[in-house]
Amino acid sequence: MVGALWLITFKQWRAHKLRVGLTTLGIALGVAVFFAIRTGNATLLDSLRSTVEKLAGKTKIVATKVMSSPQGSAPFHRIVEVYFPSTQSLEACAASEGGKQTLAHAVSISSGGTPIFLVAEEETFTFDRSAQSA
Repeated sequence: MVGALWLITFKQWRAHKLRVGLTTLGIALGVAVFFAIRTGNATLLDSLRSTVEKLAGKTKIVATKVMSSPQGSAPFHRIVEVYFPSTQSLEACAASEGGKQTLAHAVSISSGGTPIFLVAEEETFTFDRSAQSA
């Protein structure tokens, strides 16, 4: 039974060489693109980690990968938040050699144009889960 199946399959492959070649090429290209994107993301994260290590005074880093946007194409691929205990700590870090290198590196790896740097103050809101279920 298996022998007959292989015989039919090989006859079809010989009869439709172009179709088989294009299908094989499409599969190989898809696999290559998948691994290229995966490797690129891993390289970016490694680069981010090694660069951010130079930031003196940081207390927390949050790296977010943007998946999509309700408006269509998302304007950002990654959002990185670096937390400092005070504005003075942030300014001291930005003025340090490690801070300057990190900012320059962010500009050099940004593929979507010049990165946007924002200084913000965080406010946290906590909600009581038991009140929400009532």
